[in-house]
Amino acid sequence: MTSILPRLILLTALLGSTTVAAETVWIRAERALDVRSGRWVAQPLLRVEDGRIAEVQPNGDRSALPADASVIELDGLSLLP
Repeated sequence: MTSILPRLILLTALLGSTTVAAETVWIRAERALDVRSGRWVAQPLLRVEDGRIAEVQPNGDRSALPADASVIELDGLSLLP
């Protein structure tokens, strides 16, 4: 079993960093909680721009992302906003 601490540190650094140019990061996880509906979203693909969630694609297809996209893979983990 691998430690999730390095992943959480990386995620915190990427989402909490201040940049001049808009930065887009994609996050893929096992599931994410949709707080508006109270339901879990399976295999979400989240687009994060400037530290804010801009889009959530349920069952997101990573192959549709640009080749140079910055992607954080959180296999086996759940996301809570």
